[in-house]
Amino acid sequence: MRILYFIIGLFLFTSQINAQVLSGTYQQKLLNNEIKITFNGNNFYQIYLDDNIGRTEGYGTYKIENGKLILNFENSKTIDSSKYVLKLSKINNPSILQFSIKVFDIANNNKPFPSAFCALNNFENKMVALYITDTIGKAQLSLYDSKIFKSVVIGSIGYNSVEIPISKIMGNNVVLNVFLNEQGAQNFQKQTVIYYDILKKSNKELILKSKEGKKLNLKWTYTPILE
Repeated sequence: MRILYFIIGLFLFTSQINAQVLSGTYQQKLLNNEIKITFNGNNFYQIYLDDNIGRTEGYGTYKIENGKLILNFENSKTIDSSKYVLKLSKINNPSILQFSIKVFDIANNNKPFPSAFCALNNFENKMVALYITDTIGKAQLSLYDSKIFKSVVIGSIGYNSVEIPISKIMGNNVVLNVFLNEQGAQNFQKQTVIYYDILKKSNKELILKSKEGKKLNLKWTYTPILE
């Protein structure tokens, strides 16, 4: 009888420990951003991709306590910190695109960026037109035929560039502010702790809610052998 009690107790203890541990990679993909969190033991590694702010990585330790997932970030870093802000206003002709571009230099206290390039690429990723910003970082351009253009790329030598698909913005007056950062620049942040309420947790799904009320519907994708 004692052996039976021991086995039952061991089973309950193991189940409780397993309930506090996550394993593998969970991912949420939306239209303009993606988040991926990999759990391995008591550690986690997070990648966040956003069309506007680029790629951000963070890592640290985690724990599950009182129905909450607690992510304790160590020094997280932004890998590609070039970014842009778009303002769109519709025009009558959907095949016309008018750009007003202003470029700023993050590495130089966000001062205007003269001589940055604004390149138009075709669907073979070859440059078919090139514009250069003036002394105050401005450039103006207009497109009247979207069929041959795939994207506009804004950048400079030694800086991370920004690429915007033409198909997403045709038929608009576009005011575009671009903030370029040097290649290899990393923005380090102080240690951060983030709390999520766990709404659902299983081997295939992890649904979280932040204190601001934002939900993350993360789907299990795989369990890496080596992180």
